[in-house]
Amino acid sequence: RTPLQFLKAVKLVLEEGLIRPEGIRINFIGNLNENDPELATLLKDPVLSTIIHRQLWVPHAEAIRHLKSSDVLLLVQP
Repeated sequence: RTPLQFLKAVKLVLEEGLIRPEGIRINFIGNLNENDPELATLLKDPVLSTIIHRQLWVPHAEAIRHLKSSDVLLLVQP
């Protein structure tokens, strides 16, 4: 229901050097509920903020392009 654990895991592998920030991009498209203070903090974290890109809304055709060009998809459903 929240990307909190996913983001914690990504931060950990970045900090441990298992992946480089240039090797990953996280796109959050749509509404992301930031009521959890821990999630809000992670979204602003200096390690993660360089790889996280957010858009509240995109047209359907653009959303499909994002889906098709992704290596991994994660659906966050509140």
